[in-house]
Amino acid sequence: MANTELTIAGARSPIEVMAQRQLLEEIYKSVMIPGIDYGMIPGTKERALLKPGAEVLRLGFNFEVEMTVLKEIDLASDWVSVDSRCTLRDFDGRAVGQADANANSFESKFRYRWVSDKQLPQHVDKDTLITREQRGAYGNYTQYRLPTEDVGGLIHTFIRYSQKRAFVAAIHQATGASRIFREADEDEVEAGGKPSPARGKPAPARGKAKVEEPAPNVVAKTTTEIAVAPPTTVAATSGPPTYPKEPSSVTRESQAKVNAYMKADDTGLTARQVIHKKGWDLKNTGELSEYQAQVIIAVCEGRDEKDVA
Repeated sequence: MANTELTIAGARSPIEVMAQRQLLEEIYKSVMIPGIDYGMIPGTKERALLKPGAEVLRLGFNFEVEMTVLKEIDLASDWVSVDSRCTLRDFDGRAVGQADANANSFESKFRYRWVSDKQLPQHVDKDTLITREQRGAYGNYTQYRLPTEDVGGLIHTFIRYSQKRAFVAAIHQATGASRIFREADEDEVEAGGKPSPARGKPAPARGKAKVEEPAPNVVAKTTTEIAVAPPTTVAATSGPPTYPKEPSSVTRESQAKVNAYMKADDTGLTARQVIHKKGWDLKNTGELSEYQAQVIIAVCEGRDEKDVA
């Protein structure tokens, strides 16, 4: 009896599939950095792939990227929509993954902005606005939600968001990354590579359970630590604190706080608008001066940027 072998055109052998899976796992374990290449979905033990991690996988698998962008703009109704299609091709030019994604002006992160009482336009009745309570370096304060005015000025932001979403989704398809990472928007992911406590369970306490209002010579960091400056080195002054203005003088704590605000759903647009209006030409937040970082932090917390000198 003759042997017959069932074959499928273009199919990969089990050995090839195992090699791809092994490459994925080796890149994850040996190359990727938690908090940069991937983060955790809050309240879960699931990891989410971020754009830097997707770029690492693209390099590891040697994919070529093709991006198609389609824009739909109607500024009369404040509607801007950008669709992106990302196609990944292997070394031989074969398409191995394709994904579509959208970003538009009706997403809450783009449609609204949060401002403090000082930043409210004079003609606005704040009693009619949606509010929220925030806690900043100087205590609790109220923020008010306003519609974004210059939607047309955010077109490049929509393009960047839609391309990023399509790219990460295509990488998931082409590499089988879903066995390690879950698909999630970057704004839904928190930095760090360790799982968050399950929902409904309080996080374990670290250090002091309660931090009192800082004294004038106390600087609150973005972590749970409190750095207290020696009293003899702090000169009493009624003016705002001064910060270094040299490029890349931003501290790790300030950079982490700026990154968190830029990723947050409610302050990401505000932070980017500050950078745009100031005309700061930056490739990444590591190029910020400490002064620039403090301006961004102040505005995102609803404080007046004049508080920063």
